[in-house]
Amino acid sequence: MRSSVILLVGFTALAMSSTFARLQGSADVSKTLFPVQQGEKWGFIDHSGRMAIEPKFDEALDFSEGLARVLIEGKWGYIDSTGQVVIQPTINIAKGFKEGRAAVYIGGKPAGKVVNKKPSGYTGGKWGFIDRTGAVVVKPEYTSVDHFSEGLAAALSVKRSGGYLKTDCRYVDRTGKTIIKGDFDMNGSFSEGLAAVETGGFGRGKWGFIDKSGKTVIEPRFEEASIFADGLVAVKAEGKWGYINKAGATAVEFRFAEAGRFSEALAPVKDGDQWGYIDKAGHTAINPQFDEAGGFSEGLAAVKVENNWGYIDRTGSTVISPRFSYASPFESGLAFVRCGDPSEAKYGYIDRTGEYVWEPTKT
Repeated sequence: MRSSVILLVGFTALAMSSTFARLQGSADVSKTLFPVQQGEKWGFIDHSGRMAIEPKFDEALDFSEGLARVLIEGKWGYIDSTGQVVIQPTINIAKGFKEGRAAVYIGGKPAGKVVNKKPSGYTGGKWGFIDRTGAVVVKPEYTSVDHFSEGLAAALSVKRSGGYLKTDCRYVDRTGKTIIKGDFDMNGSFSEGLAAVETGGFGRGKWGFIDKSGKTVIEPRFEEASIFADGLVAVKAEGKWGYINKAGATAVEFRFAEAGRFSEALAPVKDGDQWGYIDKAGHTAINPQFDEAGGFSEGLAAVKVENNWGYIDRTGSTVISPRFSYASPFESGLAFVRCGDPSEAKYGYIDRTGEYVWEPTKT
């Protein structure tokens, strides 16, 4: 479980695909309503599991900055916490709001399988941004974009040239003005004042870090890179993951097969074929013993043991026994979980004791 360079998969927009999930900013943790499916329609529950917005949408996604995406007749729009539509459903693909802006995919033709009048992807359109009124504030002209973080959004245009992919990478502000346009091939979100960028070839170069003036502050010398958290960032060199600080100095030696971001002062790392957790000094905090492991959120972390996910606390003690086929981080006191194989799966929400506030239903 890691975090995203913005990269198009082919030339089809599949819900704003990203190469890595590791360079994207953190999720909105201010949720008070949660999407659920009841029958053929979607609505929202509150923390107690009470239906707060009656099921009337073809699909619904999380609230972010007070607005949630809903699917109506094959198009996406946004509702407020009362269930009132505030941005009409006219958008092919829509992302959650971050810093008052939401990425939207405009134009193009449907591609892939159609479910609920919604195709699995689109081709030929472009990404831009809207504000909370639905007005386009950043012109849709990019192959892919990341959400806004620290006032800037990474934007990427891709063209084919002589059999190769040629990229134009930049950072734009909330009005769409280009603030940084550098000689790099991929770029990630800003976090703690720095952003990871790749130079030396699209998908085959080295990663370093720039500041918000566009100046290189950590030279590109890493095979892969994550996003800064708690002053450290996971990077890969010579096949191993370690951590560096903002000066580019090694803070935790390069000895891990994989490594995640720090959250709540601990980071998940893969040592050999098992996952455990380290502290910021690189000391083992929870011994490697899990098949997979996620970051801590609200004092708990999802871990996988023998094909099932459960939750541990910061001492490594099991708090919620492994019994889910998928388990999300806790947000605002609830976690989204899946029971059963993906083809026959049911989804629900649990509280911090592992009790269901919404019994699993099939989507």
